[in-house]
Amino acid sequence: FTYKIRENLDGTSNVVVNGVTTKVKDGVTYDTSEKTLKVTVKNQGNGQLLVTATLDGVPYAYTGNSSLLTFTNVFNASGKLELSGKKTLTGRTLENKQFLFDVYDVSNSLQEKIETDQKPVTQAVNDESGDFKFEIAYTLEDIADLTKLTRVYLVKEHDDGNHPGYTYDSTVYKVYVTLSEANGVITPTIVDIKVDENSVRDSLTNNVL
Repeated sequence: FTYKIRENLDGTSNVVVNGVTTKVKDGVTYDTSEKTLKVTVKNQGNGQLLVTATLDGVPYAYTGNSSLLTFTNVFNASGKLELSGKKTLTGRTLENKQFLFDVYDVSNSLQEKIETDQKPVTQAVNDESGDFKFEIAYTLEDIADLTKLTRVYLVKEHDDGNHPGYTYDSTVYKVYVTLSEANGVITPTIVDIKVDENSVRDSLTNNVL
């Protein structure tokens, strides 16, 4: 007797990663391997049957060997936060990629301040209309600690002091974000935006800084 053993893949979708097709459902990548169980039954002529088996060519004891029947699935989660802003310039025409903007993660700072030598988690430049946008990606690691599902970011214009004649906007936006996960999708939600500890979220259109 020959049996094919595989995991039930009903409801999964094909996802191609690096040219390899995987089966995914609700953030879980399923094990698509198939195991072959061959069972031989021999009549010993004394009223007894001798049953032997192999699993993928390896002897398989009739009492079972769970290590040979292991199917490994992998759960993963991902998502991203999009922050956008608008830059204006008076006195002359704004150019494409003229100004740089930084986002700092201060979630682990007790005073929610930028530490010495801290680097931004992401940066953006304006287009010729003044629009700029940040993207911050999240993975399973970001939601592993349930006590750290709130993120705090500081968003500010980058002033390196090398552009005489320009007065930079010194406004620092403090953005509060909560993370949630469902079926492998991490959803970041902006719960407040502050300037000088005063909430300005209600005065912004679609959270555009």
